[in-house]
Amino acid sequence: MKQPIKAEYDAELDDAGVHVVHRPTESYYDYYLLADGGLSRVPNERHAQPGGIGDYVLSDVEAMAYEVAQEAYRRSRQQRS
Repeated sequence: MKQPIKAEYDAELDDAGVHVVHRPTESYYDYYLLADGGLSRVPNERHAQPGGIGDYVLSDVEAMAYEVAQEAYRRSRQQRS
């Protein structure tokens, strides 16, 4: 099984939250901003490839996507201050 790495992810922020893509599996994770200023833990998740995520373990891809989202969100908050 393959292990996901941060370099395989792209993250974009908008007013609603953070949108993360794991490029090798074409998996999309949308994390939304919560009223307390954090991100939702459970994403809206979509997989573009038939059959899911191939040689990756789903929980590993999801965990790294959340970590990438958190880092992108923290960076954006630091830039605003």
